[in-house]
Amino acid sequence: WDIHGTYQQSKRTHKASLVVDARSISTAPLVSCNYSGNNFPVVMDLGKNIKTEGAPVFNGTTTIDAKLTADSDFSFRGSGSMKLNPVTVTASPLKSETAQRIYSTALGTINSLSLDATVGFSEKSGVDMKIATDFDKILSQALVKVANQEMKTAKQEVMAKLNDKLGDNEACNKYLTQFSDISGKMSNSKKSLNSLSKTMEEKKAELKKKTTEAAKEKASQAAASVLKKLKK
Repeated sequence: WDIHGTYQQSKRTHKASLVVDARSISTAPLVSCNYSGNNFPVVMDLGKNIKTEGAPVFNGTTTIDAKLTADSDFSFRGSGSMKLNPVTVTASPLKSETAQRIYSTALGTINSLSLDATVGFSEKSGVDMKIATDFDKILSQALVKVANQEMKTAKQEVMAKLNDKLGDNEACNKYLTQFSDISGKMSNSKKSLNSLSKTMEEKKAELKKKTTEAAKEKASQAAASVLKKLKK
């Protein structure tokens, strides 16, 4: 059997195919399914799963591609990708004002993301699942860019005051005080960035662990239920 179809729903296009290959000489999976669809509205609030400051919220439109194969021994393997474009990313506020400014500005520069996942099941190995996203890489690059811009702005401010105030002893003393204040801000920005990066890495690992564990548990329950019904 080889069935293909396309369905147009408003601004959304669904495409799907189903192939069943029961030939005894075939090395292909017994069942192969493919699906793609676009313009799905998506809102993901990670703060609902992890109660912590800075948890991001994703709001955008996604394109989905998925594939599933299954064999006569009840094993199956699926893979899928989700591309959010466009997307806006916000987050709950951080305690540090400097870190919050850098973080929110960096999030505001992100307009596209991708998520890839694979899941498999067999009686011998149980459930296997992997989830990967480019959010951490994109966020890291955005944080560095924003922090560097803050440093650049602070340095420009220092040079401007230097050019304006040098030549007058009293003015120089005032300038040194102002320079110390600006240097302190630059140092605090760097410390905040380092602290923020460390926190994001910790939360990323925590979220990935909890998401994977929850997904594995649900997939195991679903697989066990299907297997039990098929064996009756």
